[in-house]
Amino acid sequence: MNKYILNIIFSFTVFSMFGQLEAYKSDTKNKDGILYFNNKPFTGTLYSDDDFRIPNECECTLKADYKNGLRDGNYQEWTTDGKLIKKEVYHLGIIQKSEEYNNERLYKETVYKNGKPGKQTFFDKNNQKQKVIEYQSGDGNFIVTYFKKGKLVKKDFFENHVLIKTVKPLDNFYTEFFDAINNKTNVYSVKFDRSFKDDSLKKTIQNLIKARTNIIKNKPSPNFELKFAIENSDVVMTLTKPDKTEQTKRIPYSKYGNNQQLIDSIY
Repeated sequence: MNKYILNIIFSFTVFSMFGQLEAYKSDTKNKDGILYFNNKPFTGTLYSDDDFRIPNECECTLKADYKNGLRDGNYQEWTTDGKLIKKEVYHLGIIQKSEEYNNERLYKETVYKNGKPGKQTFFDKNNQKQKVIEYQSGDGNFIVTYFKKGKLVKKDFFENHVLIKTVKPLDNFYTEFFDAINNKTNVYSVKFDRSFKDDSLKKTIQNLIKARTNIIKNKPSPNFELKFAIENSDVVMTLTKPDKTEQTKRIPYSKYGNNQQLIDSIY
């Protein structure tokens, strides 16, 4: 807000509008975390002292709501060229939420619990989630979730700031198998267990299935689930039917190169 102009109009300090006080930062004093105006805890809206008009709605670089000397409500900051930097929400002096901006693009959002970060979300240039940090009880305990183009990549679990485990989502896709005996098409959800660390083997199986079936882009409700896992030296395939019964087949890991054996085992 342009202090020089307002000082002329409103006699240098503060004015009342519908009972709401408005004051400049330089006209207040902070004592032990309490903001005072005229020797009283300030209730109203505080503005920055700017030497020239800022090109935004309030013509200021700072605007904050106070109640009884404590931040209570909205707190906002802008650059001198009027671009939003930060938005925060307070209740009785305790921060509840904050948003941080870069060139007016939201890149970080923090939700607080008892004045401490509870969950932080980072956004990419396309406004999609890039990383989420969830803070747990105890110092140094948190979970970091990573995304790429809006899709989950992995979760890292930390205790005392030390990484203890990483969890990745199951790699899955949907496909149609033609049942020649019953003369109908069934939909399968194909998944790979986290034990599947051999990407080349996983890729081989994926390609075999895709070459013999029709891949479905939209995710329908599958009739069957086909899950692959690695146990000892075997590729284990588990077929779950609509009635929740399961069939399991095993192929020696050393023979995974036998494409025909793998694909024949699926049918």
